[in-house]
Amino acid sequence: MINISVGYNNTGQEFFDLVSKYKVNSYYFNPIRDINEYLDPRSFYKKIKDCNTFGIQGNLMFNWSDACSFLKKKGIEDFTRLYINQINLNVVSATVMNQKTIDIMKEIDPTLKFHISIKANIDNVDKLKDFNIKDIYCVNIPTNELFNLGLMKQIRDLGVKTKSIPNIGCISQCPYDNKHGNCQLQCYLDENTSRQVYKKQDFSKFNGLVDIIKLSTRNMKNKELKDILEEWRNV
Repeated sequence: MINISVGYNNTGQEFFDLVSKYKVNSYYFNPIRDINEYLDPRSFYKKIKDCNTFGIQGNLMFNWSDACSFLKKKGIEDFTRLYINQINLNVVSATVMNQKTIDIMKEIDPTLKFHISIKANIDNVDKLKDFNIKDIYCVNIPTNELFNLGLMKQIRDLGVKTKSIPNIGCISQCPYDNKHGNCQLQCYLDENTSRQVYKKQDFSKFNGLVDIIKLSTRNMKNKELKDILEEWRNV
């Protein structure tokens, strides 16, 4: 059974009521930064802290290059711990870009599972030498390597899971797409749309080498999210 992951779009209980109907396995969120701007952490926390997540697992995102330094700033580590310890949010994993961030987050919670961000651009397994392989739970496959079955097999042979992203919040052929997956250079699509890289019927081409599908970005509206979840029902 394939695991389904979706981005939390800051709509509170409405989001969780929707995704719980489609047997979504995990949601990911960043309480500090949105796609293109910093958030008010107090407002974000107020909106999510009492939500019923229906047991869906949470993934906390610190997936930018200097996140390790950011985590060391006064109060940020405690703020991060607040989310991890908020039982109803069910945070069990984190998405990061480098080993330094992993090391800091392990000090906060050594039980976290770590996903390597698409921003790390792991287009060959040699790049994983910059990480402690024992710390890695999953690798996000870069957009231009989505159908590279050889790469996915090599990653899985290391005992690491693979994550694939069929819907990208960026225009086609964006030169920065592989670095972030959500373009931050004003070439991103209208907020109510996303670019479909492949469809459900294409999924058989992966020959069982994909463990997790990330179906939506964090800026996706609930109406579009519902349509995508309907399309991918019973994958």
